[in-house]
Amino acid sequence: MTKRKAQHEFKLTKQQILLGIHLDELGVRFQREFKFCERDWRFDIILLDYRIGIEISGGNFSGGHRRFKAQEDEYNKLNTATVTGWKVLQFTNYQVECGHARAFLKHWLGGQS
Repeated sequence: MTKRKAQHEFKLTKQQILLGIHLDELGVRFQREFKFCERDWRFDIILLDYRIGIEISGGNFSGGHRRFKAQEDEYNKLNTATVTGWKVLQFTNYQVECGHARAFLKHWLGGQS
């Protein structure tokens, strides 16, 4: 999600919307933009019945969260999630768009479709 700082609202990306559609099709309960610790760290989506956080990484080829200090912050976030009992899955925008993320989740979690 991209954050509108002045309004503290979150705008869904098209990939987050699409993954939500896929999760609905699979019958998997989820929640968007979930804050998982005392810091303002959030998962794009959590799978409610599995304690799994999902991150959709945009900007993989332009930098995004993968530059300098931002990359260290991302590692700290994912490490904190892991030691507090979360499993974390990461997908690129392309993996969501082409259906790979849906197929992966269907294979490992099961699903109705």
